[in-house]
Amino acid sequence: MAVKIRLARGGAKKKPFYQVVV
Repeated sequence: MAVKIRLARGGAKKKPFYQVVV
């Protein structure tokens, strides 16, 4: 679930985004 959002946000490139999701 979080992975889908992370990919939608641009993947690991968006650290602030993926950290919040995780």
